[in-house]
Amino acid sequence: MEQEAMINTLLERYRSAFRDAHSRVLALVEDLTDEQLSWRPGSHAPSIGFHVWHLARWADHDLSAITGRPQLWRSQGLAAAWGFPAALGEDDTGTEIGDDASELLVLPGKAVLTGYARSAFGAVDQMLDGLKTEDLLQLSQLDLAHENRHLGMIEALRGFLDLRGTATR
Repeated sequence: MEQEAMINTLLERYRSAFRDAHSRVLALVEDLTDEQLSWRPGSHAPSIGFHVWHLARWADHDLSAITGRPQLWRSQGLAAAWGFPAALGEDDTGTEIGDDASELLVLPGKAVLTGYARSAFGAVDQMLDGLKTEDLLQLSQLDLAHENRHLGMIEALRGFLDLRGTATR
């Protein structure tokens, strides 16, 4: 019984950590303009919008890998709708596409971008809420360190825009 309680605690920590990371990302872009979302401080730093899109893509990708459901990105034809190239790095998530390629991606406006992110993040959060202790191994697909690394980059980029950077205070 004690082991089951520990597993339940671990599962709840995963749920809470991902839910918090997702809500923090969305909170950090809530007050930004489209121009601020697409601003880059240099040629080797992606925009805040890119980080949001990339995190949403990974959430969508991972959820599909865990549940088998089609990715929103593909089922809704978002790459074509947004005018993105067919190949977007590892599993079309933007991973390893390089600085030059990421700079060429013209993201849609904030409402469309955050709409996709809300849908992808919400689907992951819903999946996590439905997991039972015996499903815990499925979480090996999810990488909270990846989420938090990009969250930190978004916070830093907000600082460069002379805006409050942290989502935690």
